[in-house]
Amino acid sequence: YPVVSAASDRLNLHYAAKEALDAIPIFSGKIEEYPGWKYVAQEYAQLEGVSKLTQLNALKNKLSDNPKKLVNSLTSLDPNAVDHFFELLDKEYGRPWDVVVSQRKRIRALPTPKLVYADMRDFLSTITEAVSTLRHIDHPVDTDIDVREAIYLKLPSSWRNAYMAKRLRKKKERTL
Repeated sequence: YPVVSAASDRLNLHYAAKEALDAIPIFSGKIEEYPGWKYVAQEYAQLEGVSKLTQLNALKNKLSDNPKKLVNSLTSLDPNAVDHFFELLDKEYGRPWDVVVSQRKRIRALPTPKLVYADMRDFLSTITEAVSTLRHIDHPVDTDIDVREAIYLKLPSSWRNAYMAKRLRKKKERTL
């Protein structure tokens, strides 16, 4: 029975590692993609039972050409190669302020959506992605006036009017 159990554990580990690796997208080198990509890639890198050589090679294969150039010199001879992998990428793509600036620009570049389902879906999806990226770097989105204003100014006028009416009602209720 122990042999079956050990084999079953190795098989489960194999499938867990494959699933975690499949979840990692290819990182293109865009700063705004890095926090989310790193989060998923680190989930894979923290798996127990997967050799560091396997992890390093698999993670390198999840990079496009430019990011890959930064880490190509890392080898499995370095016992901390996976840690160094993330350190090198962090220096180039993980500067929090650059991520904040890129997300603000991304929001400002959005066109104001028409009141059509496809436009609204795409608009809300982009806003959700930007906010999620900012939260990945622990940016205080709820108190960032620039982000809030950028989103507010992109809303269709009917939504802005409804938002302001709701705020005024809440303010009035608090004063009563």
